[in-house]
Amino acid sequence: MKIIIHDLAAHPFIFQLSTELAKRGHIVFHLISTFFDSPNKSNLTCDNGDNLKLIQISIKNEYSKTNFIKRRKADIEYGEEIAKKISEIKPDIFINTISQLDSTKHILKRCKRENIKYISWVQDIYSLAIKSILIKKIPLIGYFIFRYYELLERNILKSSDSVIVISDCFKQLLIKWGINYKKIHLIPNWANNELIKKKSKTNEWSTKNGLDDKFVFLYAGTLGYKHNPLLLCELALFLKDYNEIRIVVISNGQGADILRKTKIEIKLENLILFDYQPMNQLSYVLSSADVLISILEKDAGIYSVPSKILSYLCVGRPLLLSVPLENQASKIVNENNMGIVVDPFDTNRFLSSALELYKNSALREVFSENAQKYSKTEFDIIKKADLFEEIINKV
Repeated sequence: MKIIIHDLAAHPFIFQLSTELAKRGHIVFHLISTFFDSPNKSNLTCDNGDNLKLIQISIKNEYSKTNFIKRRKADIEYGEEIAKKISEIKPDIFINTISQLDSTKHILKRCKRENIKYISWVQDIYSLAIKSILIKKIPLIGYFIFRYYELLERNILKSSDSVIVISDCFKQLLIKWGINYKKIHLIPNWANNELIKKKSKTNEWSTKNGLDDKFVFLYAGTLGYKHNPLLLCELALFLKDYNEIRIVVISNGQGADILRKTKIEIKLENLILFDYQPMNQLSYVLSSADVLISILEKDAGIYSVPSKILSYLCVGRPLLLSVPLENQASKIVNENNMGIVVDPFDTNRFLSSALELYKNSALREVFSENAQKYSKTEFDIIKKADLFEEIINKV
């Protein structure tokens, strides 16, 4: 079967799925963007001969994460470029990791025109993200923009031949939206534990950066609208008298710029900032941590599941999360005893939990063992590909 899998941000676990499906004899075209700021692209390589092709889609418009008008123009152009590629490839099935609705509208329209089966793989509820951002900034106009995108998102999902969701709360929302429950399939996300592996804390990356003999709290990933970067500054300020502790942040963009400015303003010598690191270094980077951190604003709620948390689990380190308690990631960590989860509004508990993890090595060891166990049992690509193949064959 000829399949296109589209993933704008080039997540390693999605490319792992494409690779596995290609091994099984499917002809897979894996589409990613050239413009989205991601450290993952350099590590995506095709080694399945003619069965797997990696295609990067370019646009002329500026892709802005902060300017809504520019972002919308870029998303529309991106969708049009993918639509052209669909007509060129003529796949049997198009699997879309749906997020950018202005792009998706053009992709779905082309699939329907060409009689191509369309599967929505829902990683986020995009209209709710718009609601949480725009209604704060421009209340009245923001509400009408949200309603437009909510209707568009519902119609896209209703028009899909099949819908894959990553948590049960997504499924329940879609059923409320009137999506036929028979075409909704639950497949939780995973991380590529063939690519991200546990290493010694003393490794080439930690030694090179002077972190091998430090106690490291590490955050790696996006710092966007759903994140409060200043929480990491508060952590650094809270722990500044502990000479052996470092707060390490690996990120790019607006949130990282805020951290750089604040670090200078209040002289946070224990806050160490890096740009995104090469994907082939990720195992060493994450393994340099004693505790791995993830943060998510309360407004993000239950419908945003940080993929970085799943990557963290592969290296078997304890987690410290400032994430809504109802979020799927929070539930996974709590239910499997892999770290401490704190409500985003409770800054004091976040800080005291960090100190507790620093002082309690036995607790860290328990969390580490459970994280390693979870990644080994839940991130089996063979089982995941079986589930996708079952959906593909029935659609």
